[in-house]
Order: sequence, then C-alpha cells, then structure tokens
Amino acid sequence: MHFSMEKERLIEEDILIAWVLINKMKNLANVITSSRFVFAALLFFAIPFSEFFWVFYWLGVASDILDGLIARKMRIESETGAKLDSLADLAFMFVILIAILRSSLLSEWALCAAAFVIFIRVVSYVIGYHRFHTFVSLHTYLNKAAGFAFLTYPVFCRLLHNRIPENILIVITVLSALEELIIISRMKELDRNCKGINCRSRSN
Repeated sequence: MHFSMEKERLIEEDILIAWVLINKMKNLANVITSSRFVFAALLFFAIPFSEFFWVFYWLGVASDILDGLIARKMRIESETGAKLDSLADLAFMFVILIAILRSSLLSEWALCAAAFVIFIRVVSYVIGYHRFHTFVSLHTYLNKAAGFAFLTYPVFCRLLHNRIPENILIVITVLSALEELIIISRMKELDRNCKGINCRSRSN
C-alpha cells in the first residue's frame, strides 16, 4: 500500500515537472517571437543595408526560424503563438519593405505590384476580422514561400544585381495574397494552418 502511494506521488511529481517544462518552453517560443518586434524597430532606425541593418536583419530571421522550430519539436503550438508569430512577421516584413523603398531598389512596376499586394492583404484582413472576429493570417505554403522570397530579396538583390529576384518576388507575393483572400472568403471555420486553396474540409 505504501509502495503504491509512493509510486502515485512520484508520477504526480513527474507530471507537474513536465507541465512546468512545457510552459517554460512555450513562453520561450513566444519570447523569441516577440523579439522580432524589437529587431523590426531597430531595423527601422538603421541605415538600409548598413552593417547594423544586416545584424538586426539576421537576428530577426533567426528568431523566425527558432520560434517555429521550438514549437513544432516540443509540440507546443498554440492559437496565441500562431497569432503572435503572424503579427511579428508582418511587423518585420513591413520594416524591410520600408528599407527597400528608402534604398530605391524596386522598379516602378514592382512598386505598383507592392501596392496591389498590400491592398489585397488589407481586404483579406478586414474580411477575416469580419467573419471570425480576430486577426486572420494563414500559414499556407504560398505565404511561406512569399515570406522566404521577401526576406531573402535584399540578399539576392545585392548579390545578383539584376531584376530576377524582383520578378520572382512579385509573382509569389501576388499569388499568395490572392490565394489567402480566396481561402479566407470561403472557409467556414478558421484554420490558420490551412496549407493551400484546396483545404476542402474547411472551405466547403
């Protein structure tokens, strides 16, 4: 009897320790995500593509990789974490866009495309908020590809010295914005992890 009670006590302690560790890891992932807001603010005040710019740029990219990696490996993904990650990505990419505009890297055609994408994104967010009463940004494959193309654009632009990165960026960002608008308009239940326009279980 005493042995059984002792065993139950040890099991309860193990469960408590595991619960504490999971919560600490969840907080760590959110702290790493939140650091992207700080790096975005520092990027805003840095001279575009200066040494300080690249330091904060790579720190922001690292935080984007680490928070998702920790959440997936520890299986601690949450609705709050997903929303925070989307907002941090938007803030970071907005500041990078400002830096690109300040350095006059984009052609007039690219500027028109950027204005179109921003308009489509705003319409998507308005529709998402109206339908689900919360900020909605989806983790589709095209959105991930657009994010990668956007984050790496300054690097490839400096390395290649041509319009290829710009054209690739335009195509992917326009397609991802249109896809997200269609999905948000069609889906019956909010699923931030919807991977593409064929999320039939949610949109039919």
